[in-house]
Amino acid sequence: MSPRPGLAFGLRSFTLFASIASIASIASIASIASIVACDKPAPPLATERRPLIASAEAPLLNEAEDDEAATDIGRTGEVVELVKELGTLKWEAPMGDKIGKRDGRLIEVRQAPNDAILFGWKDDLGPEVDVPTTAAICEAIARDPALPPAAKLPTCAGLLRRVRLPDGAFAAYQVCSVGPCPVAVVRGGRVSAITVEGMVKARMLAAQAGPVLLASTRWARSGGAWTGGALVPIKLWGGAPIALPAIPLDEVDARDRVKVVARSVRPILEDQGGPTGRLAVHLVGELRETALADGRELATTPIDVTVPIGDR
Repeated sequence: MSPRPGLAFGLRSFTLFASIASIASIASIASIASIVACDKPAPPLATERRPLIASAEAPLLNEAEDDEAATDIGRTGEVVELVKELGTLKWEAPMGDKIGKRDGRLIEVRQAPNDAILFGWKDDLGPEVDVPTTAAICEAIARDPALPPAAKLPTCAGLLRRVRLPDGAFAAYQVCSVGPCPVAVVRGGRVSAITVEGMVKARMLAAQAGPVLLASTRWARSGGAWTGGALVPIKLWGGAPIALPAIPLDEVDARDRVKVVARSVRPILEDQGGPTGRLAVHLVGELRETALADGRELATTPIDVTVPIGDR
């Protein structure tokens, strides 16, 4: 016996409703699975064992001489490669703006895999720890669609320097002098990166709010008629690195047909509250205008300003 017309319509409606509900349920499950997949932690980066600099300041020399001025100063948390242990050396020579002293086992180290070998002291190093490899960090940088192609340098893995931050994360950067230079943070297995134009050197600082990479940069514009330099503080706490407003240093502007404007300052890093307190850069110098025709001085304005960093 055939079902009554009303009953048949009801059965068809019920079947259609069940099918729609089933499709919606499947879509919902797929959506949830997609969200869960997105929230999965990134696969662990390849690591290697490397020592960190344990001293607040570690002199690094070009030549193993007892009166050789320090070429560079390593700082707490910086990753180095221990190449070779040598004999002992007693040393006393300029180290930045003071005189440094060491007496102990001399070592050869590199600050990046393809960097030049420098001489330091074993007592300045701590134990080896697991460190993300430069190749793994650079591969992540190369995959980042937000970074310009010019920042994905073939020299990255050989010249990338790494620093362990107080929270156990790692910062990494490449000095490239011209063009966009990568600066990255490795935290929780994820690599986040930005670029800084014309970075010629950098050093880590402990600011009040968290760690800051202070990058020194150089730039040239208008066919070289306008040149200068700046300090760029880079915030490294939280998520991705963030470049804070640049602090202008020296500058020469010869674009005018009548005069040249030159800014000349000496930056002095000031710690205004202990190792985790407020940091600032004190700029002392002058802004001078001279006549282009004969070099006659037209005006001079003194510069004496203090710019806080890391809490801006």
